Amino acid sequence: MNKNLLFDEIDKQISLSWMQEKQFVKYGEMRYALLGYNDLDIAKWESEHGKPVLDTRPNDYFSIQKISEALEAKISQVPKEIHVSSPLFQDWQVGVKHSLKQIMGSECIMLLKSGTEANLIATDMLSHKNIPVYFDKHTHATTRCGFNLARGRMLESIEVFKNALNRLEKSNTSEEDIRRIIQKPLLKILESVGFYSFNHNDYDDLDERIKKHGPGVVYTEGLFSVYGDLLKPEIAEIAKKHDCSLVIDESHSLFGTATSDLTINRTLPAKADILTASLSKGGCSLLGVIGLQPEFFEKRYIYLEKKLNRPLTDAERERAKLSLFNLFRRHTIFVFSNAPSDIEESGLQARMNFLFQNPERRAVLLDKTKYIREKIRNAGIKLLSESPMMFIEIGSEPDSVEFRNYLIEQYGIIGSLYMPPATPINGAGVRLCVNYDICSDNEQVERFIYGIIDAHKKLKFDNICRKKNELYFLWSQRRFFVTGF
Repeated sequence: MNKNLLFDEIDKQISLSWMQEKQFVKYGEMRYALLGYNDLDIAKWESEHGKPVLDTRPNDYFSIQKISEALEAKISQVPKEIHVSSPLFQDWQVGVKHSLKQIMGSECIMLLKSGTEANLIATDMLSHKNIPVYFDKHTHATTRCGFNLARGRMLESIEVFKNALNRLEKSNTSEEDIRRIIQKPLLKILESVGFYSFNHNDYDDLDERIKKHGPGVVYTEGLFSVYGDLLKPEIAEIAKKHDCSLVIDESHSLFGTATSDLTINRTLPAKADILTASLSKGGCSLLGVIGLQPEFFEKRYIYLEKKLNRPLTDAERERAKLSLFNLFRRHTIFVFSNAPSDIEESGLQARMNFLFQNPERRAVLLDKTKYIREKIRNAGIKLLSESPMMFIEIGSEPDSVEFRNYLIEQYGIIGSLYMPPATPINGAGVRLCVNYDICSDNEQVERFIYGIIDAHKKLKFDNICRKKNELYFLWSQRRFFVTGF
């Protein structure tokens, strides 16, 4: 065996990546631009200009990360914290879990250490043979990772198939007979692993795909994490019309960052079965959550009543509820992960209490970000956002870096560089998440608006995009694993 095989493969992946050393040289300050300014750079800019930078990289929409109440709550918990090896051993629905249950309108809550864990568990648990899975092309990469986990589990049967094929070959069966024998079982295996993407927020496309492949599970987001646009309610209606289960990632919409309701799900004509969220956005916490909704359990009760041909008793409904909840709690990621920290839970609870005791923060955020979006659009700049998260699409990565650097150097506006695989091919740009602190200061609001407009007018973009064969290795992996992407 060639000992260099592993690094041969690694080298191939590196060669596919746009972030190579030669690109740093070609595009000048690319390295610093990708990594962002450090604290010394920020202090220097503020000293030279006599005003604070506008850091729009964090998703702290309500500006509550560093409130004293949260810091004090976390510090007070330090002497009391007990390390728990698995969430299985924690109390089910008490403390911050109970609060999240009320906010999300959930029947049961699973608190995790990240939104990644939440999406991996939710997608893997609901992906099964012969159950089609439909996902918006703009759903988060962690959702797709969950599909890949499920696909690997479901394709275990291929090993059995390969063994049978080997036996056929050894039995001197003709090639024509082998093809005839394997055709039907192979087709069945491939059809059983059905993952289908639908065009972004396109309910007609979703409708057509479900008509073709049958009812299953629909995955989407409440507030999409690149462009900042909201889920169209028709998507939920289509899912309900075809009796599909609906899963919504509420990471960026939880706590009411873009609507008057605390979740997007509350605004929909047909409700989701499962909600997932990273609590590191509006909640500023290193935690994630899965909310199993009443609609999910109701479908379980209806299924059992049809199976038994009679109504369930109250006791039977409770057992059915617990058995379904415990099925999720037995997922490998949940069982073999460390339990969420009591310190993080205390900080999250304090931030939620503060937010609900100060509702003007949400009101100001919603009002001012609407004003900002209108001003930017009136200047002729393409902006799909319907939220505080605003993505300025530039096209190529070099042009996006130039746009980002201009905003930093001329206006002290620090944005996040976004490029494939986080965006579509040739759809790179800069994402800016406006927060309450910016919205509560008129000078900062106007500086933000004028900076975006000025940068867009003054910079001449050549839009030199990467060729299709120069994709990030992560992107190429995603194309390989996820059908229809």
